[in-house]
Amino acid sequence: MSAAEEEAKPLLSEAFFGTTIAWDSSEQLAVARWAYKTALMVDRSSKKGGRVPEEHFKYLFAELEPPSTVNIALGFYRPLPEQSPLALTAGIRPGSVPASYAIGFSVGQVIFLVAGHNIPGRRTLAVERWGDRHGLVVPMSSTFPVPWPRSTTTFVWPPPDGFAIHDEGLPSLTGDALIKPVELEPRIKHEKSPS
Repeated sequence: MSAAEEEAKPLLSEAFFGTTIAWDSSEQLAVARWAYKTALMVDRSSKKGGRVPEEHFKYLFAELEPPSTVNIALGFYRPLPEQSPLALTAGIRPGSVPASYAIGFSVGQVIFLVAGHNIPGRRTLAVERWGDRHGLVVPMSSTFPVPWPRSTTTFVWPPPDGFAIHDEGLPSLTGDALIKPVELEPRIKHEKSPS
């Protein structure tokens, strides 16, 4: 796992400071491996933890990738002026579906949302929508693009039309409700990176 840490470091270091990134398929795997390993550590270090089944730990170490029943999504965190952009926050949401779990954590300006389950015959399970503070429900994909399961297309973060989440919204991502108010900032606009 130390090799996984070294492989992911150059891919994530720019993103932690909010720089737009693009990852190919193999880079998506490297980031997913790191994010899942970190989520497992959050799970075991939290008082609410212990939700991830032991076989998911074993799968990661044997296959060097998250199980196929896991989704990993990335959000954009914009700290309030008095907050440090390099703080680590973490939380675990109780599974609303039996044998499921959702772990959220942020490092710098990247929010990682990891959702998984242990339900035979079902591939993925993830929150597909969430609400802003005005009650507007938005698709998760508009704010949280998914690098895992990885695709053959380039993964770009943050999404050009996504929302930035502030400190008040971070805890609600791992609250008890499936959809809960989240403090939003107007849509992120990025200049197109040169090809």
